[in-house]
Amino acid sequence: MKTVFIAGAHGDTGRYIVEQLNRKGCFTIALVKQEDQINTLPSNNVKCIVGDLSNALSDHWKDADAIICAAGTGMEQQHEEADQAGIIRLIEQAVLQGIPRFILISSMDTRQPERQPAAKPFLLAQSTAEHQLEESGLTYTIIRLGELSDEEPAGMAAAGHSLEDPRILSKADAAHAAVLSLELPQTENITFDLAGGDTPLKEALIQLVEKEDVPE
Repeated sequence: MKTVFIAGAHGDTGRYIVEQLNRKGCFTIALVKQEDQINTLPSNNVKCIVGDLSNALSDHWKDADAIICAAGTGMEQQHEEADQAGIIRLIEQAVLQGIPRFILISSMDTRQPERQPAAKPFLLAQSTAEHQLEESGLTYTIIRLGELSDEEPAGMAAAGHSLEDPRILSKADAAHAAVLSLELPQTENITFDLAGGDTPLKEALIQLVEKEDVPE
């Protein structure tokens, strides 16, 4: 049974990730901020840790096969800058513990943080975390999201290295992309945008390596 540590399991996208991993038979270690959030997650094969990234000691997840970091997903928690510093610490600890796989859910706006003045500190910190992960030596995936919705999953998406006019994506589909990335080699060591689209989600991820719009 694969063990996956989820940072940000208290958010909507993080909760969807835990639920989807649970259906796949994975054991999940879920980091939540408050004790009353534990009841929002499945009870079987889920171990909940109450805290945040500043005190999520690696002893809790040192035997994990993978980490999915959904802390500050999209713009849900854009002002929680402390979480972004915690993401960098999480990456550093993952390197020390030799965690084989790290998936970071980020924001498309990290490319141009000046377009979101209120969120600029968050976006700059998120960009730093992205760079830290890319240079860490870990097998990583960075999924940059745009606007998210609470709609039912469509199972369709657009994925690319720089999407123009991205469409709204459901949080459930964003979570599904993170879970799929655990098993798709096409998403290893790559940073990409993900938005609503017309291509089946898994196919959109597989086609990433075939796209020619790779940034310099």
